[in-house]
Amino acid sequence: MNVLVIGGGIGGLCTALGLARRGYRVRVFDQSDPAEHAGSGLVLSPNGIRALDRLSPEAGQKVRAEAVPGPHRFNYVSHTGKVKVRIEPTDLVAKWKAPLVAMRRRLLHRILLDCLPPGALTLGSRFVQAKETGDEVTARFADGSTARGDLLVGADGVWSMARHHLGTKRTPRYLGISSVRGITPAPEHTYPGGFFSQGPGLQIFANPLRNGDLYWAATLNAAEHEWPQLHPEYARERLSRMVKDWHAPIPDLVAETPTGQLVVTDIHDMNTLPTWTTPRMALLGDAAHPMAPFLGQGANAAIEDAAVFCTLLPDLAPTPAVTAHSLPAPTTQMAVATAPDALRAYETARVPRTTRLSKMSRRIGMAGQWENPTAIAIRDTMMKLAFKYGGEGPDTWLYGYET
Repeated sequence: MNVLVIGGGIGGLCTALGLARRGYRVRVFDQSDPAEHAGSGLVLSPNGIRALDRLSPEAGQKVRAEAVPGPHRFNYVSHTGKVKVRIEPTDLVAKWKAPLVAMRRRLLHRILLDCLPPGALTLGSRFVQAKETGDEVTARFADGSTARGDLLVGADGVWSMARHHLGTKRTPRYLGISSVRGITPAPEHTYPGGFFSQGPGLQIFANPLRNGDLYWAATLNAAEHEWPQLHPEYARERLSRMVKDWHAPIPDLVAETPTGQLVVTDIHDMNTLPTWTTPRMALLGDAAHPMAPFLGQGANAAIEDAAVFCTLLPDLAPTPAVTAHSLPAPTTQMAVATAPDALRAYETARVPRTTRLSKMSRRIGMAGQWENPTAIAIRDTMMKLAFKYGGEGPDTWLYGYET
């Protein structure tokens, strides 16, 4: 069975790995090398790592070897440096059978690409249209070329072209928040395990990477397109002026980040689509459910999507890719007999989870961007109480999710 995957981002590559492991012939199409435009860093949480293990044990092992394990002691602080909440380290591997790790996004892409079957990736292919005929689907590209398969996976991001094939008029909405992200050699500072700093209308997250680097991400209230249209050098200078009086090391880490390591984007999400699938096509990752980054689950949710999608399709591999002893624990999903039924089952399985992730991420982010001092004081008090009396917090439903 042939599967066409549109988009070579994290979700698309993970889907290709999982399908190839289950005996499918997979072709991935992208406009350019996905590793070349994968800026900044990301955090993979235990739920995402376990899903990656299910898709490709080899990729899961490489991620563990290359990433920085965590969490270390992590601090929520005010922009003046006052610690609001201090989170002590937790043995997540013992609790959830997988670590929480931070790494360069480009490195994750390279690991996934290296695990792909030879010849699976086709670059320079800008997808424009899909057509379903009986038990076949045809993808058409901007240069006039076509590709035929039994199934098509639309994993082409927030501004998905594959989404148009489902007939929806729904489009991503701008949340009034822009993001500036960067990687720089870590300056000396009092929060070596990472921190999340909040000021009026501006938040900054920072986490250590390997080789002494620090990944940081700032979110700020702004008009749509205002920040992405800036030259990176000017964006850095403008943000530097905004944080010049913030606690160390924020002024230094912004000012010292090379412009080539900066990524500036607007933040969008989208209400749940009426449907993700047709008989021969499914959306996945940001194409299906764009979400704000404040819960840190965008990449993790895409990997979960891929694991559920691949598990529900019939296993065509003549022999197991690995021995039964080395397989991850059984999943909660069971393969469905026919492809159209499997796609419907995939949508049913994933919509409630991703809708909850998206709504919670939006709420957390919007509250974090408040500018009113009274509202900020109430928010911080509620956060302290939640961490003090909230028990296990989000661990069970977030980190404990099984694909």
